[in-house]
Amino acid sequence: MTRMKLLAIATFLLTLSIGGVGGWVMWHFHMPLAWLLGAMIFCGLAALAGLPPRHAKVCAPSDDRYDRGNVGDVVLAGRL
Repeated sequence: MTRMKLLAIATFLLTLSIGGVGGWVMWHFHMPLAWLLGAMIFCGLAALAGLPPRHAKVCAPSDDRYDRGNVGDVVLAGRL
């Protein structure tokens, strides 16, 4: 693997870890939507603190067909 791929994987794993810890903290305190809100809040705080949270390319592919409109439009058009 190249250095860039390893860095991307490490950054993605860091983001998953931060989100997982955030979800667990919110779940521990019995908050509603704990795993969703905890991950969002903790990843948001990490980004504000200067950490580089990233998503996987699978979540947001960089294919040209996604640049022509909303992702939902492409999905709906593909199902017709």
